[in-house]
Amino acid sequence: REMLASYLYGCYSGLAVPVYNLVPSLTTTIGVSLLPAVSAAWAVRDRRALERNVASALRLASLIAMPAGLGICAMAGPVLRLLFFSKPMESAVISPALHLMGLSAIFVALSLPVNAILQAVGRADLPVKLLLAGGGLKLVLNFLLVAVPRLNIQAAPVGTLVCYAFVLFVSFGVLVNSTGVRIPVGPVFGKPFFAAVCCAVGAWAANGLLERVCGSQLAAVGGVSIGVVIYAFVVLLTKTVTKEDILMVPGGEKFAKLLEKRSLLG
Repeated sequence: REMLASYLYGCYSGLAVPVYNLVPSLTTTIGVSLLPAVSAAWAVRDRRALERNVASALRLASLIAMPAGLGICAMAGPVLRLLFFSKPMESAVISPALHLMGLSAIFVALSLPVNAILQAVGRADLPVKLLLAGGGLKLVLNFLLVAVPRLNIQAAPVGTLVCYAFVLFVSFGVLVNSTGVRIPVGPVFGKPFFAAVCCAVGAWAANGLLERVCGSQLAAVGGVSIGVVIYAFVVLLTKTVTKEDILMVPGGEKFAKLLEKRSLLG
């Protein structure tokens, strides 16, 4: 029994967690790069500049986190088989947990820029308090659910999902209330979410079709590639990205001019 527990935990920490950690790592720099602009706007009480910077940061984080998280959710099995092809048994065991971890990764990735913005407006204490409260929720849920033999390690992502959903929604609510900024939910979260759903569904469908004619690894590569193309197409078609978003990315000036010429910016 102890050996089984160690084996399951090894599958979780060695295979699923590294894939899951890729998503938050992509949005970490957004919050850090945003601090000077947000702090300057907050110091002079320039509400329009503050709203513009916050909206751009959250939209950019959504554009990165949502397709990555939903993609992992939809393609957990194929991605694990592709990355850990020498461990097919372990990949099969832990792929159900990774489905839910993909959703958790979105909340983690979005909470990072929100917490950075809170620090920039003088609420550095709040993220720590919320993480402690969320960590308490996670511990309780892990204690209750992981102990159930039918669920075991597959239930571990539930605590993570609840923890970071709590942190994100509360911190975002406090940010809006304390600064008075108005964030347009549709353009900032809705459009990226729609494009991410199209990406995930497209990748899943393409992988299923390709598996019939080629190996699972080639099917996974093809599925992910098709998902990326679909995502880029939907993002440009719906004019989700704005000029301010592009300019936040290093070297984005040329790309912004190119998209602006073709009327593809929101």
